[in-house]
Amino acid sequence: MEPGKDRPRGMEGIALAAMLEQFNAHLAEKCAKAEETQVNRVRADVLAQCRAKAQARLRLDVDGLEGVREIIAEPAALYRGLRWVEVVPPEDFSIPEDWPAMADKISQHRQILAIVNRRGDARELAKRLPQAVHLSANLCGEHRSRLIRYIKWRLKKGCALCVVSTQLIEAGVDVDFPVVFRAFAGLDSIAQATGRCNREGKLPDGPGRVFVFNPPQPSPLGLLRKVENTAKELLCR
Repeated sequence: MEPGKDRPRGMEGIALAAMLEQFNAHLAEKCAKAEETQVNRVRADVLAQCRAKAQARLRLDVDGLEGVREIIAEPAALYRGLRWVEVVPPEDFSIPEDWPAMADKISQHRQILAIVNRRGDARELAKRLPQAVHLSANLCGEHRSRLIRYIKWRLKKGCALCVVSTQLIEAGVDVDFPVVFRAFAGLDSIAQATGRCNREGKLPDGPGRVFVFNPPQPSPLGLLRKVENTAKELLCR
């Protein structure tokens, strides 16, 4: 390996310092809550080694720069200010919620987007929300395009709006809702849903909220089911 090749350079080193600070706080919190078991001791050892390696990198000089320092006075405050979305997981990952109960929760919000994993689920939920705009691949392309234009128009005007959609709304559709309900799915899909919530950071009363819920049926078999199960395994730890 070339000398200095693994050293952090410029902004990479600064970003590493910020991430390490967050990692240390997260590690301390998790260790305080974890049970004293052999498995957790091994996990703590691995995390400690990762932290030590990152700290060793930070002690190296940054090639071509001297006196590297933060250019932002309070990075943590900036992070909090740019935290536009809060993700709310279900209280119990193993208990599904039925569609009537979900419809009651959704109907309490003036502007809301509900995203589900199956076209049949979108149909079942939309039937219980007469005011909802229903989007799925069961509609032809022209119909979907007209509905998306209508959704954007109502959002721009600040009108009350309820949308029930499959994942198609996560594929490059630029909409901005204050509240999103997302059926449990892979972490990438949940992240896509957060991109449809308070997208422009204009909510005056704090961050938008993404409520993740357990639908009556899990995702379809195959890749979608695998990533959903992996997400639950990671979040339940």
